[in-house]
Amino acid sequence: VAITAGVQTYELLADEAAPRLHLACLVGWCVELLQCYFLILDDIMDGSSMRRAHPCWYKCPNVGLRAINDALFFDKALRWVLRQRLRSLPCYLPLIELFHEGDLRTVLGQEMDMVAAAPGSKCKPTMDLYWATVTFKTAFYSFALPIRAGMFLAGVEDRSLHEQAQEAALALGRIFQVRDDYIDCFGSVEEIGKVGTDIVDGKYSWLLVTALQVASPKQTETIMAHIGRGAPGGTDEAAVKAVYRELDLPGHYATYRERALRDLDAQINRLPSNLADVLRLQKDALLKLDL
Repeated sequence: VAITAGVQTYELLADEAAPRLHLACLVGWCVELLQCYFLILDDIMDGSSMRRAHPCWYKCPNVGLRAINDALFFDKALRWVLRQRLRSLPCYLPLIELFHEGDLRTVLGQEMDMVAAAPGSKCKPTMDLYWATVTFKTAFYSFALPIRAGMFLAGVEDRSLHEQAQEAALALGRIFQVRDDYIDCFGSVEEIGKVGTDIVDGKYSWLLVTALQVASPKQTETIMAHIGRGAPGGTDEAAVKAVYRELDLPGHYATYRERALRDLDAQINRLPSNLADVLRLQKDALLKLDL
């Protein structure tokens, strides 16, 4: 999604006959490199084994913790590429600042995620904490960053337009992350390309926070006794999933998704027409993931 988001944004907003289309593609690939940097490190920190139906990079033969340096290479390389190819353009400084902001926000979100899930954590699972974490960790760099990068390349500098686009993009990113949380628990390995580990890792997912809001004291006790324990497919995970089903979390998810998409449509409809078209394209791409 990220690589196409910036290109589509540029194509829809640029006045001229796309002389910078190749640069829009280049910036899109830089967003992908940024994602590689984050995901390689995220897999190491989470102790994950699979990513997109393949072994995580650090799990591959003869890689191990060298993967940390490989991740850092992606981060440094994308900044070198941007400097080499775009530094003569007026949009270079705003673009570099945008990538720096995306980097910082994501690192902060990762820290919030890990601190909340750490053994003995004093963090209370609240929806406010959840939304703050996913907005920083996922929504900004995955959705807001590529769209705003395309806007800068197209010559759109109006701060108000960037703020409006960012708010809609962040809303879309939150919908994406809730879907990711849901399929981590209820999706198949074939569907998500990895083994879901949110329950055994004790992650403060949308499912956990929602469950604790509606659970009885006994159900809450069961969840807290088994969350963050055991192994994928084990009895601890099964106990938590059983409570999730008792609480009809699939039904809660369907209700949330319908409302969130309706609110997003209203938000998009308030945007200028060409900018609204950008967000509709990204929303359609997200919906296709469920087909």
